[in-house]
Order: sequence, then structure tokens, then C-alpha cells
Amino acid sequence: LEEYKLSPSDGESGEYFGKSISIYNNWIAVGAVYDDENGIKSGSVYMFKFNGEDWVEYQKITAYDGEEYDRFSYALDLYDDILVVGSIFDDDFGDNSGSVYIYKLQSEYWGLHQKINSINQEEGDAFGISVSTNGINIAVGSKYSNLGGIDAGSVIIFNKINNEWIEVQNIVAFDSNDYDYFGSSVLLDENKLIVGSPYSDSSYSGYMLNAGSVYIYNIGNYFDFSIKILASDAYLNDYFGSSISIHDQWIAVSSQRNDHGSNSGAVYLYQIENNQILQELK
Repeated sequence: LEEYKLSPSDGESGEYFGKSISIYNNWIAVGAVYDDENGIKSGSVYMFKFNGEDWVEYQKITAYDGEEYDRFSYALDLYDDILVVGSIFDDDFGDNSGSVYIYKLQSEYWGLHQKINSINQEEGDAFGISVSTNGINIAVGSKYSNLGGIDAGSVIIFNKINNEWIEVQNIVAFDSNDYDYFGSSVLLDENKLIVGSPYSDSSYSGYMLNAGSVYIYNIGNYFDFSIKILASDAYLNDYFGSSISIHDQWIAVSSQRNDHGSNSGAVYLYQIENNQILQELK
């Protein structure tokens, strides 16, 4: 096991290099969300490439229309030759409405392919607070969206059609409530979309405020709801669903304020098959 430490060539104090990261094959994308190249806290992304011996800084990316406080790179995802970058406080659809930038690798250069927004965006939505792509679809979290209630949150799906990313679906939880923050985390694989709603309330074992939950959708012609996951020992303010990951049949879910000691946190593992939970591990 080898260790590499990555640092930006022009790094300065307070830039929060490493706020977001994604790796695919021999590329790593690292967000510096408070980089000030386009103004205070405008943000940037550094691309590193493995040359067979070391990870070498290859390219720095900033938004072509970046402005102060945009938080470009708050979230990012790298898949094959596609880089997706969230800029949660971009103001194209009102203050802090958010935007997402898509970059494509061509001739060893990451160039802007498209900037995307949702037709339903409003001021303060923070569109792009979470992003994920499987190369065919892009999922974008908008956790302050009001489509399902005040700050209930939504996830917007874009499909690649004729080399352009087109909005095809806007997903809100079937049981959406105010301040659920559905879409705080999103993850796509080939067959599923997983969405974290860490502030949703649970009634699994009594009413639990902000216990959190995770929703799974199957990918077909549309994204169809499959199952909702709640922690078996859900408790108030656990924030279950703050972050998520998947490998084969297993889904990992963080519960960042789960208490084994005050706000110590925990991770739950779920084995999912045929839209059913086979087992839960903590």
C-alpha cells in the first residue's frame, strides 16, 4: 500500500482544497471550493493524472463565468471522460440558485462541454449540492428546492441525447415534507439511483425528527421508486443519509450524528437484491 499526498501548485491558505474528490482510472479531480481565482470563494477544480509513478497536477479548472461566492466544486463526480461540477451559489436563476458544469476529456484536455440548470430552478435552491453520473445519466441534488414543500429537496435527472444533456425528470420523495433536504447526497450506478434525505423524519420506532432516510430508484425509461431505507435503530437528529456509496449489492450509508458518544457517527451497510433489503450491518 502506497501513500501519495496531493497539493495544488498555487495553493493558499483557506482554499479548502479537498472539499470534494472523485477518482476514475488514472485521473483524480479535487475541489478547492474557496479558491479565489474568480473572486472570493469562487472555487476551482484541480485535475491530477497518474503517470505510472506519481500523481501529477495536470490542469486547473475554473468556471468561465465564475464569480465570488459561487462555491464552484462544492460537489463533483468523475466518470470515464466526463467531469461534473456543482457550483451551488451561482446566480443564473436568482441568488444562490446554483448551476452544474460538465467537462469532457478530449485530446488530453478537460474542456467545458455544457452548463446545465433545471427548468424549475428558483432562488436559493443550491442546485448542484450533490452530483453523480454513470456516463448516460446525470443526477443533480437541489436540497432547498420547494417542489415537495419548503426546502423539501429534489433530484433532477439529465440524459445524454445527441451529445447534449437534457433534463428528463425531476424527482421528489413520495412522502416529501418541509425541510427534508432530499437530494443532499446522490449516487448513480448502472441500474440504480440512490438519494439521501438526512433531515427527513422517521416514524419507524416512534416519531424521530431529522432521523434521515435513503430512497432507491430503478433506472429504466424513467426513474421508478423502488424502496426506502430507514435505520433499524433510527433516532432523532441522526442525519442518516448524509453520504452514500455502493458496491455490487451493498450500499453504505453514513449517519453522521448517530450516538455512540455524542454525535460520534456510524455507517450502515445494506445488502439489496430484487428491491428488498437482505441484511443490515452497522
